[in-house]
Amino acid sequence: MEQAFLTKTVDRCAHVFEETSFLEIHRYTNSQNDLVREGKLKRDDFDAFVAIQDQFHTPCFPEGAEGVRKIASLRLIIQADVKHPEAFAPDTLTLLPEQYLSMVANFHLPSRAVETTSAVGPVFWTDSTHCDGKCFPIVEIVYRKVLKHPKGTKGFEMILCHDIKTHETRGFLKGGLKILEALAYLRRSDRDIIHPMLLPVIVLSLKIESRSETSQQEAQNQIRLIEVRLRNTRPVQQAFISENEGIALEAVNADLSACHKRVWKRPETYLELIDEFHNSLQAIASFFPDYYQESELFSIHLNLRSRVELLRQRMRGIQSSAHTTLYRIDMQRSVLHNILLNQQNQIALQIEKRKQKQETVKELAISGWNRTQLLLSLLGSIFLPMTVVAAVFSTSFFNFHPGPGENKVSPDFWVFWVVTAPITIMFVACWAIAAMRRGK
Repeated sequence: MEQAFLTKTVDRCAHVFEETSFLEIHRYTNSQNDLVREGKLKRDDFDAFVAIQDQFHTPCFPEGAEGVRKIASLRLIIQADVKHPEAFAPDTLTLLPEQYLSMVANFHLPSRAVETTSAVGPVFWTDSTHCDGKCFPIVEIVYRKVLKHPKGTKGFEMILCHDIKTHETRGFLKGGLKILEALAYLRRSDRDIIHPMLLPVIVLSLKIESRSETSQQEAQNQIRLIEVRLRNTRPVQQAFISENEGIALEAVNADLSACHKRVWKRPETYLELIDEFHNSLQAIASFFPDYYQESELFSIHLNLRSRVELLRQRMRGIQSSAHTTLYRIDMQRSVLHNILLNQQNQIALQIEKRKQKQETVKELAISGWNRTQLLLSLLGSIFLPMTVVAAVFSTSFFNFHPGPGENKVSPDFWVFWVVTAPITIMFVACWAIAAMRRGK
């Protein structure tokens, strides 16, 4: 079943190219005979490396070293500082399908590892199996973490297989610059390759490095400064926020966002991961022979277990700091929201007062205009009849000093009414029609 799943999954996966290299570390009872080899792994040499043939064959006993035996060995296929943006994309391999299948078969790597290419978050899985009827089990390890990045995907992938009896570790390692740093630590710890959890613990330690705690401390200092700035914020007394006050509030909001970005949001994930590491160390210790407690392996195991426990305590400190800092950030966001709401209310109040003042001035102006119109109407009512009478009596239809045989009123006076009445009626009718249209 496992082989069917492996073949089906590999056939479904896409392929992208990455430079491949190898690392071999062989440790002997005499440290002077230890052997370290590394270099580029060409496509034509891949099968020879995984099958330990040709130039990659290493004798168990170095020449000229009688009585020297091999204690442990490490053989890794490495793709460090990956460049392709889709190197960690779901259902994507950076080895050719036939290379991947050959590596899994010859290195006895866990066939289930290829099914984690779409896994979300950090994945750490260990298991043990007996291969070819061996009494001692083989420990299988899969450790992978992938993050989606604007420029592609980034992360690391580790697939290991460790023989408890021969202390031979074989595996595949892929990642970015962190992997190069982990390999540097591995070379300096080459005497500890006898333990299968050495490389996973190194990678975990680099992830929970001092910069994580430093980032938490910087976030705490930054939120403390923000609290002081908001505590000293004065309420707005003017009708509008000044330019400097607006910029200050925007800066505070930007600082809150930057502070939130510094905080490790989910340290519980790594606490659970550390628990898995601790459980795996206990399970692996149960596979070791009884006499191992007096050997160097026991000392290495204690050191790894102690380091994992230290990482656990550090993560608990980060967890406590992160929860406190996030709570303080939420509190300051509430304070900032209340300040902005208070300023908006004050601005609205000032605007309403200004509107009321403008309405009062407008009402006074209208009242004054009405009084002026009333005065003009009164004056018109007084002088208009006099004007009309004077205009009518000043016409030639009236003669207040008639001669003999002349009348004071001209017999043609009717012409005045004949002309004036229709014109007046016409103008009144036009005004009435226009008023009716405006009313509609």
